[in-house]
Amino acid sequence: MQAQAPGAQLLSSVASLLRSTFPSLFGECVVAVARKTDVSLWPALFGAVGSPAAVLDGLVERGGLVAAANMLLVVDSMQGVGVAYGKAVRLLQVRAGGG
Repeated sequence: MQAQAPGAQLLSSVASLLRSTFPSLFGECVVAVARKTDVSLWPALFGAVGSPAAVLDGLVERGGLVAAANMLLVVDSMQGVGVAYGKAVRLLQVRAGGG
């Protein structure tokens, strides 16, 4: 069994609390934290909250299109341009009313 990085358990607990207590604000909070966090710490953040693409999908489902657009940079950085491109197309379709 691999040991968790210092603070990983606390980060996971906070993410779980936020997700269960404020589900409608969860994605927006993740985006806000990611934007203020150094890129080198994103793997720990998204290890606790789920994949960037999944967070983006949740934002789109809830109508948080601006926050979803802000997540595209994270998706591109962590999951690659192919995934980011697909999410960008989906976001544009939803915004245009076709999705």
